[in-house]
Amino acid sequence: MKANETAVVLIEFQNEFCKEGGKLHDGVKGELERQNTIPNAMKLAEGARKKGAMVIHSPFVFNEKYFEDQQMKGIVKAVADGDSFREATWGAQITDDLNTK
Repeated sequence: MKANETAVVLIEFQNEFCKEGGKLHDGVKGELERQNTIPNAMKLAEGARKKGAMVIHSPFVFNEKYFEDQQMKGIVKAVADGDSFREATWGAQITDDLNTK
């Protein structure tokens, strides 16, 4: 692979999942720890950046207009009803551990 033609996509590394106090953290913290997810992602992102690859964050965020316009169902509705991943909130932000450069 050529670093300048490569991107690493980090999906939903947000406070809601990744940090104590996140609304969904308790549900995933055991697996995050077991898989060493955050430290492994940090190592991957740092290595990619050093080699010149792009690191892209892909967050999951709800805004108020989306709530007005959509009829949500299933797990997405449960997450929305729990007031998670709201635009411009701490929970929707990329975790500081990975939010560099």
